[in-house]
Amino acid sequence: MPVVTDNPEGIPAQYRSSAGVIGDDGQPDRQDKSRSGTQGFFGRLLTAVGGMFGGKTSDSGMSADQSNILTYAGLLAGLCLVGMNLSRSQAFRFLSLWCLIMIGIATPVLLYISDDGAGDIMKRKAAQVERQHRERLTTIP
Repeated sequence: MPVVTDNPEGIPAQYRSSAGVIGDDGQPDRQDKSRSGTQGFFGRLLTAVGGMFGGKTSDSGMSADQSNILTYAGLLAGLCLVGMNLSRSQAFRFLSLWCLIMIGIATPVLLYISDDGAGDIMKRKAAQVERQHRERLTTIP
């Protein structure tokens, strides 16, 4: 019977050779756990930077369009925050704050209506239900 543990050192020495480490996804881990946090952070950072320059990101559950939307919204929000903190002009600070609020409102809307977003998925399901309804109506004599 398999035993689940988060401490491989707790396994007796005679059984360690046959013990395997399985990750959260149920697949055996391919990398050392002590380095995974650093590699994960830098891997995500490189993926995000690659996405800014036209590269596709591999975020789970997001399409390439959604990833680009988040990347550009994050860049614009960062630019607005830097502008707000470094500017002496009250007008520029107000405009930066206004842009930051607009980005906060527009980003979820754009994610919703983008390709493979929730709105697109619901449109496809509605079209499928409508087709099924029409097929049922045509079969009625």
